Order: sequence, then C-alpha cells, then structure tokens
Amino acid sequence: MTAVAYLTIFCQSCKTIGSSEEGVISYEITYPKPPKSDLTKSMMPSEMELKFKDDKYLTFISFGFGLVKMQYFSDDKKKELYELIAIGKERVASHNTPENIGDLLKITPEHTVTLVEGETKEIAGYDCLKAKVKVGGANPYEFDAYYTMDLPLIDPNWCTPFKGIPGVLMQYQVEQFDVRMEFTAKSVEFIRQDAKEFSVPDDYSIVNRQKMDSVRVQLKELSEE
Repeated sequence: MTAVAYLTIFCQSCKTIGSSEEGVISYEITYPKPPKSDLTKSMMPSEMELKFKDDKYLTFISFGFGLVKMQYFSDDKKKELYELIAIGKERVASHNTPENIGDLLKITPEHTVTLVEGETKEIAGYDCLKAKVKVGGANPYEFDAYYTMDLPLIDPNWCTPFKGIPGVLMQYQVEQFDVRMEFTAKSVEFIRQDAKEFSVPDDYSIVNRQKMDSVRVQLKELSEE
C-alpha cells in the first residue's frame, strides 16, 4: 500500500470548533531514503493531511507538482476502504472490504510490530507510546514508530500494515519505489468536516484491482523518470 494508504497523524496547536469527533491532522514528510534523481526529489510532497469524522478517516497526498493525487478513506463501522488515484485527467478508485484487504496489503512487505513499554515521546503536544517496526522483503529495514491513544479515532490501522498498533500513528515510515518517507504529526485541529469529502467524487470511476495495479505501474514509471 502506498504512503498513502497508511494513510495517520498530529498537534502543535489545537482549535476546538464544533465536535472533538471531527477534525484534520497535518503531517510533515521527510526522506530518510530520498529519491536518487534531483528532479524526482523536487516532485515529492512535503506534507500530508488526515481528516476524520464519524469514525471515517480520509488521507490526502499530492505530488508531481499536482499531477498525481492519492486519497484513501475508510469507514471503521462498515470496514470499507476506498483507494483513489488521479494522474492527470485519469481518475480511478477501488472499493475494498475485509475479504480482500489481505490481497491489498500484499503489495507491501510484511511489517512486524513490537509494542515497547515504558518509552514515550512527545509529538505535537501528545504523549506518544513507542513501537518497533521491522519491515521484510528484498530490502529489509526497521524504525521506531510512535502512536497516541488520546485522539478520537477507533482502530485507525485496521486496513494498513500497522494493524498491530492500537492507536493513532504520530510518527512512522513508509517505503515505496525505493524511496522512504517519514511522516511526523505537526498539528491537530478539531474543526467541522464536510461529509461529502468522505465519498468517491462523481468524476472517479470504480475499477477492479487489475486496473489499479496498472495505474500503480504508471506511478512507478513516473518515480523513475
């Protein structure tokens, strides 16, 4: 699953406008393993947003000077995940349920999570617990992730490789196409969210997994240019 997909979170400043059950979380993105090409580096994103409302979560990331947009939104109650990719004028989406989430997660190497007791770190104003993550595959690596139990998102990692982590991720890493990104929460705002954002826009076509895989090939080719 792409960066996106894991697709998670949070707070130097917090505004309470409306319900604490909805808001937006902003992340800073850095590159422990950056792209090899200077052009590709210039196209990579520097931030990501995660929006939440009524047990629904939406992550959004854009790169390639706005050419590529990726979104993931999940419904925790219905246990549904939608993956949306836009490349230029092409806009496609896939619908995933618990029955095929396993197939989706096979796109990424196995993540082994070990929760660490007694070690905490403050990130964006939240006390965060530590987890050690080992990533397998052809190029294995490991890193420390941090998560909080103090935000109103229930089981936010159920459809990601981090499903062994019970809280909201505040700092974590994702590698794809030989590029590793680190996401660090920088702010959380409790502000009203438009329910329409947590649905597939009309200009997106629902496609099967084979079509989404072909779109991923396009993304890989763009990253290698």
